[in-house]
Amino acid sequence: MKTKEKILVVSLELFNELGIANLAAIDVANEMDISPGNLYYHYKGKGEILATLLERYERTLQDGFRNPIRAANAGEESWLYFYALAELMYNYRFLFRSIADIKESFPDVERCINRILLSKFNVVSDILTAITTLDDSAPSDDLPMDAVMVMLLNWFNYRGLANPGEPIQSLIHSLMVRIERLLLPYCSIEMCGYMRLSNENYAAG
Repeated sequence: MKTKEKILVVSLELFNELGIANLAAIDVANEMDISPGNLYYHYKGKGEILATLLERYERTLQDGFRNPIRAANAGEESWLYFYALAELMYNYRFLFRSIADIKESFPDVERCINRILLSKFNVVSDILTAITTLDDSAPSDDLPMDAVMVMLLNWFNYRGLANPGEPIQSLIHSLMVRIERLLLPYCSIEMCGYMRLSNENYAAG
């Protein structure tokens, strides 16, 4: 792995573990056992590292999620994207720990964060529309979008306080079970069964 890429990987790990406010660029350099000058050759400080990570996250939401979901042929296929979305959020959980603080401390990334939140809302909307459309009918206009978004954005913080050290598989399984229960009134019997089976398989895997 090239140094420029490794800086991003190590920075993301440290941001998630310690929080971005508690780190300086030199801490990343020390963790990698490289000189600060080597790090600054690739990135002009913590703000540029953060901006690069967020831009990568934004591209993943669009190219890896929204475009494929809109091309999916079945609600079952779309439901599976929820697991991948939750895993992606876990990998960038530092952002959802303190979005407002990051915006205030790094105003240059505020627009990118806003686009990320909008993209995430659109991804969730696409998934819910796909899995709740019954018998080729129009999707319900009272889908619990806000409730699902609030749950997604706050789940890892909440569980981190309630059950510190919980493994990622358990974290995501418990999240998906709650989303499943929230969506039961809006889904067909077949879709409800598929969601339940998917969650059981995820827990067993």
